[in-house]
Amino acid sequence: MRYASTFILFLTFAICTFYANAQKSSSEIYLELEKLKTTGRVLYLAAHPDDENTRMISWLSNDRKFRTAYLSLTRGDGGQNLIGTQKGPEGVGIIRTQELLEARKIDGGEQYFTRAVDFGYSKSVDETLEFWNKEEILYDVVYRIRAFKPDVIITRFPPDKRAGHGHHTASAVIAEEAFELAADPNAFPEQLKTVSTWKVKRLFWNTSAWWDKTLPEKAAASPQEYLTVNIGTYNPLLGESHNEIAAKSRSSHRSQGFGAALSKGNSIEYLKLVKGDAFNSDIMDGVKTDWNRFNLKKIDKKIAEAANNFDFTDPSQNINQLFEARAMLQRSTNQQNKSWTNHAIASLNSIIKQSLGLHVIAKSDEKIISTGDTLNTQIEIILRNININAPVLQSITANGDKQLLDKKIEINETTTLEMPFIIDRQSTQPYWLEKGYDYLFDVNDKSSVGLPESSEAFPLFATLNINGNLLTVPVPVRYVWVDPAQGELQTRVTVSDGASIALDKKVYLSSGESFEVLATVTSHMDNLNGSLRLEANDEWLIEPNNINIENLKKLKGNTLKFKITPPEGASESHLKASLVLSNTTIDTELAEITFPHITQQHLTIPATSKLVHLPYNNLVTKVAYIPGAGDEIPSALKAIGIKTELISPENLGTVNLNQYETIILGIRAFNTQQSLSIHQDRLMAYVKQGGNLIVQYNTSHRLKVDNIGPYDIKLSRKRVTEENAEVTFIAPNHKSLNFPNKITQQDFAHWIQERGLYFAETWDDHFEPVISWHDQGESDLQGGLLTCAYGEGTFTYTGISFFRQLPAGIPGAYKLFINLINLNADHEESSIDRQGGNRATN
Repeated sequence: MRYASTFILFLTFAICTFYANAQKSSSEIYLELEKLKTTGRVLYLAAHPDDENTRMISWLSNDRKFRTAYLSLTRGDGGQNLIGTQKGPEGVGIIRTQELLEARKIDGGEQYFTRAVDFGYSKSVDETLEFWNKEEILYDVVYRIRAFKPDVIITRFPPDKRAGHGHHTASAVIAEEAFELAADPNAFPEQLKTVSTWKVKRLFWNTSAWWDKTLPEKAAASPQEYLTVNIGTYNPLLGESHNEIAAKSRSSHRSQGFGAALSKGNSIEYLKLVKGDAFNSDIMDGVKTDWNRFNLKKIDKKIAEAANNFDFTDPSQNINQLFEARAMLQRSTNQQNKSWTNHAIASLNSIIKQSLGLHVIAKSDEKIISTGDTLNTQIEIILRNININAPVLQSITANGDKQLLDKKIEINETTTLEMPFIIDRQSTQPYWLEKGYDYLFDVNDKSSVGLPESSEAFPLFATLNINGNLLTVPVPVRYVWVDPAQGELQTRVTVSDGASIALDKKVYLSSGESFEVLATVTSHMDNLNGSLRLEANDEWLIEPNNINIENLKKLKGNTLKFKITPPEGASESHLKASLVLSNTTIDTELAEITFPHITQQHLTIPATSKLVHLPYNNLVTKVAYIPGAGDEIPSALKAIGIKTELISPENLGTVNLNQYETIILGIRAFNTQQSLSIHQDRLMAYVKQGGNLIVQYNTSHRLKVDNIGPYDIKLSRKRVTEENAEVTFIAPNHKSLNFPNKITQQDFAHWIQERGLYFAETWDDHFEPVISWHDQGESDLQGGLLTCAYGEGTFTYTGISFFRQLPAGIPGAYKLFINLINLNADHEESSIDRQGGNRATN
């Protein structure tokens, strides 16, 4: 019973804190009560954040009232980012995880993951499953099925190439195999210590006319194979149709540019039976979805009674019946039904809390606290919607230690208590990033696998006596502040190792000269004393070796200067910063991710940078950069001494473009910047008059212009995903491969994630393709780098992923991009020879 009560507390914590302590309206509370009438469960399964069909999830959760969850195999770590420059698991993966959680708050679903790392676009399911280690992902999915116990699984993709992405295909393949394995006691038997085998009733594919234009006709002709559902129904309790709710949920994926229109009215979805029992006319045919599936008709009756007596003007009038329903569930719990009864008990605790208008929070006076320090919090409790006598705060439980209080609570008045925490734990970190990873996150605590976030760092519970009934609710520990534009905000308190080290650049490039490195130490403790040291391989000279820091106050920073001299000849090294204290060494930076649509996030990343000695030639001194979806190329160009001025697309009409030797458009600029449709003619005139314009990758979807160049060019979704794909020089004598830097095959070594994406499909004869490449087993793609003369100038379209390669300090990518910037430079023009520092003629 102790395990059961602990598990219920965990579920209550998850349910209550998931909604960020938000108070629900009477109609929303009633909807949650209605959901307790059904025991049906559905698991939706796909590969990435934003793959899920939010229309289906919203309808299943709020119309059919099934417990519904989305299992995303990955956190979207390898995707693009339209709202910032963050990349990878420590960047866009964190953002997309939080976007999924925001989406689930809107559509009513739950969220889970596996340990799979999104390593970028994959054309092959075989490659995907090999990189991920198929058995490991199967393990995670089987475990989630056994733990969640869905009656129905729905996949988003087919298990073949129609899915369009190796990850997509893999999600369907894994789902179909896990469907069978979850019921097999010989499959992953070690899981059976904590979960039991589970037989899913059926598995559907949520197909679409996107794959088959004749789908409506097929579905009508084969009702035994296809289930047709109208998810556009209206929900009067929420005041919206389910497709409206879904659109708001979908629009949470801002980093992917998936804002959706608030569609209303009938909307048809198709479910194709893939595995399991035949159906008649409903997704749950043959499944008892009331409490009678466990011979608990009395639970059905009690919940119906509570719903029938619900008072929309004062939900607290129904409290006693809710407590009675909870007690009945507690008495009825057994090994067979505990997954359902425990979740129902936790849901009832949340419903009771909401009905009371109960707000509880522990406000911290610090956002960042160090190990060994004391965190001071003030617990606030207020009951706002209750007409009972003498509610009592019976106890507070922190870290498992119960403090008896028996403190009377006044109605609609805030009760406060001081609660200190001695920080005896290590720094907080998203659990899947605590260790190194390649294609699979290495998780220390296996019980965390699949959870969307790390568990609360400070488990705190308040127990109240309401009319003789005990209600234990979680007390989230939060740092709360007021933003002038957004109002009150809150985030979890972060535990730090004691300090943060931030190097001013992630990549330092030198053409041979010495350069300065700035390292900022921020203290998270009082009177920090230590020594900061920078280290690289022996070829790189670092002066001084270390710098002492004395009595640095909490939350104050100290920026220290180091001089680094590269060795002769091309060389690379990693620069590591470490702060040596009396009792420990700190070698991490505490990074912050802040966007208005997600909860502020903190995580630690290694305090390292890359050192690159890159001999190169360049004639261009001043370029303009017009931002698109967001990338780090401007800072990458500044790092090699090219003056790069940012021009807002809105200001293109007033800026003198002829002052720039080259103008560069950021990634997806023609997708994201409406002003470019107004000023495109001016850009083309700049080229015609002798300018050099470089357009980086765009997608054909939602282009703001009819054509991105001076001549016809049609974009595709084609890409080269193998970062080591062989390169062929179609035009070996082209200026971009020879001036001012000679490009060789070696310059395409050590690239990361991919060669490029969204290559051109077709183009006018004025364009000249320069290079070609292809993934294994596929045909050459020539549309990754196209140039043409237009008037006196030059236009270039490139799908090459410079936005990944340059911030990663890939020397060959730098040299090629410099050549593109120099396409209009004169061979005979005098310039600075970056290898020697003297004026030279190339």
